Amino acid sequence: MMMSDNIDRIDYNHVMTDESIKRIRALSQCTVSRQLMAEDAGINLETLNHFYDRIITQEIINCHARVGNIIYNQALSGNMTAAIWYTKTQMGWREKTP
Repeated sequence: MMMSDNIDRIDYNHVMTDESIKRIRALSQCTVSRQLMAEDAGINLETLNHFYDRIITQEIINCHARVGNIIYNQALSGNMTAAIWYTKTQMGWREKTP
């Protein structure tokens, strides 16, 4: 349940379980906001950040790496849309207007 008193304080009595870690990982991969993750877990944002920050950050990094790898491989295999997107977002290229 969401704490109604002291909502800005870390609940040091919170217990991370295998189930809660699995759920936070899944929500992180979907880029759900931390506020919504906290609400889903029934804890306040400060408690979420205290206990799950490293897990959330690592899952976001892993997700970005997987998606980036897909785009990169698509560009290398001849997908022009992926190649154009990659050059614009990663190499700083842009279209010039006459």
